[in-house]
Formats: sequence, structure tokens, C-alpha cells
Amino acid sequence: MSLAFAVRRVTEVTDAELKSAEAVFASAFKGGKYEPMLNFLRFKFTMWSLLNQNLSPDADLFTDVVTGGDQALYGEFHGLTVTACLRGGQVYFAENENREIIGVAVWFAPEQAHPLDSVEGPMVDLAPFLPKLRPEVQEWWTDVYLPDCARLLGNQFVPEKRLTTWHLQDLATAPEYQRKGVARALIDTVKKQAAENGKTLSCLLPTNELRIDILKKLGFEVGEDTIAFHSVEGRKFDLSVGLMEPAVEPKGLD
Repeated sequence: MSLAFAVRRVTEVTDAELKSAEAVFASAFKGGKYEPMLNFLRFKFTMWSLLNQNLSPDADLFTDVVTGGDQALYGEFHGLTVTACLRGGQVYFAENENREIIGVAVWFAPEQAHPLDSVEGPMVDLAPFLPKLRPEVQEWWTDVYLPDCARLLGNQFVPEKRLTTWHLQDLATAPEYQRKGVARALIDTVKKQAAENGKTLSCLLPTNELRIDILKKLGFEVGEDTIAFHSVEGRKFDLSVGLMEPAVEPKGLD
């Protein structure tokens, strides 16, 4: 039996809806049943991580690193992308028949402002969040992660590229609804808009063979720019830019 759900764009959210969206992100990235989701930076733990961390094998390494291993902050961290995109991008909810949020996608459309473009930069959204992190994780954010992300994303958000690119900032599906077409629908909604105007889709992705294979099935190709990150605990992850031409049809996922 196919799942009945609908995708809609939201231009404002209530506190309850934001909490529901955060709950989707938190449940998706804490582990358990795992769907290969795009994100502003997602991939599975390596065996090294499993042997050295008391974490679920399906938890999201990126999310764990940027929150300093505090799973109570998983949802709030990803909720920051929702609030940022409500101001300068586009937010889409997938909802079931009961109007419960079961999937979330956040995008920056061509010519829409990205936090890197603003005078305040991403700190306007991060200011309430960073103090909740351990001091050494806060320092890693400001001294390592944000500067390197700006450098990596800068090539995608220079004016001439911003005019032609839809950037997928975050994507998640609640575990009980994974592999039922929700993630694909959230991508296809924007892909159709991009195709109408000949625009490209982009995202950040990990240089991990499994994740790259999944993204290629969706139509993304791996770009040349890659940056290696190391957490305060020494855990390593690589990030690169993925691109999708609007004519490419997704296949074999969700």
C-alpha cells in the first residue's frame, strides 16, 4: 500500500511546527532505521567511530560532530536551517494524511540570499545555539568549521553561480516514513521548478562511496572542490559539492 502524503512550501511556521520539524531531524539522525539522506553534510559512521564512540551505528557523524556529541541538540541544530531559509530561502514540509510533518527540505533558490551573503553571516542564526556547546566545540565552529565551509560554498554562491543554482541545504525524513518516496518527492518538487528555467541543483555531500552512489542515483555528480574536516576529538569527514542538471531523472532511490 502506497503512502499518502503531500508536499507543501511554507513561508512561516508556528512554534509547534518548528518543534515537529526539529523532531524529524533528531529522529532521523540519532540512528535506528536510516535512510541515505542528503544534507548540508551527511554520512554513516565508520567502523572506527563505532569502536570508539558510544553511539548508534546509524547515527549521523556530521550532526554528532557539530553538536559536540550532544544528541539533545540534534533537532535544534537542524532547525537553524529552517529558520534561516524562511528568511532567505524556501522550506518544504511533507505531511501525512493527519497533517503531521514527516519530511523536511530546505533550499536556497537562485538569486535568494544565503547566510554567507548577509552582513551578519551565519552568526545571526548561530548566536543562540553556540553557547549551548562545550567551549572547545564553540572554538572549533568559529576557527575551523565556519571559515572552511565559507571557502567551500563560496565557489557555489558567487553571483554568477547563484543566478543559476538551487542549493539543497538540509533534508530529512522521519524514520518510520523512510524509503517510501518522501525524500524523492521533496527533491522533485524543486527539481521541476529548476527544470522549467534551466537551473542547476547543488548540495554539500560527503566523499564517501556509499553516499556518493546514492546521490548519483538521485542525479547528483560530485564536484572537484573538497575540504577535509577534523573534529575536536579528531574524527575526520570530507565534504565536497554535488551538482545536478535539471534534465537528469532520479532513479532507484526512495
